[in-house]
This record gives sequence, C-alpha cells and structure tokens, in this order.
Amino acid sequence: MNSFGKDIKSKIIWDGKHFAMTSNHNLFLSEDGLEWRALYSFELWGDELVFGNGLILTYKNSKLIVSDGISVQTTGLNPAAILWDGTRFIASLNGISTSEDGLTWTVRESSSVKAIAYGAGRYLACSSAMTASLGHLMRAP
Repeated sequence: MNSFGKDIKSKIIWDGKHFAMTSNHNLFLSEDGLEWRALYSFELWGDELVFGNGLILTYKNSKLIVSDGISVQTTGLNPAAILWDGTRFIASLNGISTSEDGLTWTVRESSSVKAIAYGAGRYLACSSAMTASLGHLMRAP
C-alpha cells in the first residue's frame, strides 16, 4: 500500500477502470485503491480532475491538461470550472463551452461563469459579478 500523507493534491476520481489522483506532480492510477502507480510526472497537474470519454482533464496556471492515461497534451486554455455531463465536457472558458475531446472547444453561451454543475438533466451555472452582489444563477434547460 502506498502512503501519500498530506501530499494528495486532488480529489480522487473513478474513470470506470481505475481511481485517479495527483500527488507530488504525478498522476497516479489504481485499480483497487490500494496499489497506486505513477502514470506521468508533470508540474502542472491541477487540484481538480475530471474524467470523461476516456480522458482525464485538469487545469492549473492558465493551462488545461488532457490525458488519455498514456500521453498528455496541454493547451493555453484556462477554464474557471469544468465537468463531464455523460456525453461531453462543459467548461467555463470564454463563456460556456463544450468539447468531446478536451482540446477543441465550441462557445455555446457568452456569459462568464465561475461554477457549473450538471444533474437531473439540468445545467446550473453561477456567474460572479465584480460587485458585492451575489451574481446570477443560470439554469438550462
């Protein structure tokens, strides 16, 4: 069993085959949650991991990092939030954008949002105003 102590930097996710997390600039994978292997060392692995369509996405320091578990690609994109809805990635990226591969994005809505969520067939997005107000909550459909 591996001991990561306080070095775990991300939430732990399940991708359908294994658990994934980041620690000490490495992406770690485990099939059973007990034995972990370092898949890739990369200084930009972020604190958030999102899995979808066979890909693991993370973001940090104005970079979006995409991995298929074997190779890693980076982009200059800087999302405020990202999720997988079961068919595509949704991100706060120059508005609300969608992608199937994590690399090619299409802007769907020009509103700037700080947080997004999907559940029960609905999307929720929260914008952040530059004032003391609470911003706006958007819902679709």
